[in-house]
Amino acid sequence: MRIVIDTKANAIICPKGFFEEIAKRNEVLRSVGQPEVSHKEEVKKLFEEAIKSDLMRQQDLKGRK
Repeated sequence: MRIVIDTKANAIICPKGFFEEIAKRNEVLRSVGQPEVSHKEEVKKLFEEAIKSDLMRQQDLKGRK
């Protein structure tokens, strides 16, 4: 999944699938009486994990797969 930072709009753009994934996860969490996760916190975790790696160009990503 790719999340995009739009520096002109100062926005983080998440794909539709991300919202669907969080909704499903929250449905399961609710069913077992656990607190839901927020979209914002999930994105924050993903960015915190990703920033540990070096920054790269899109074409560099092909070499990492």
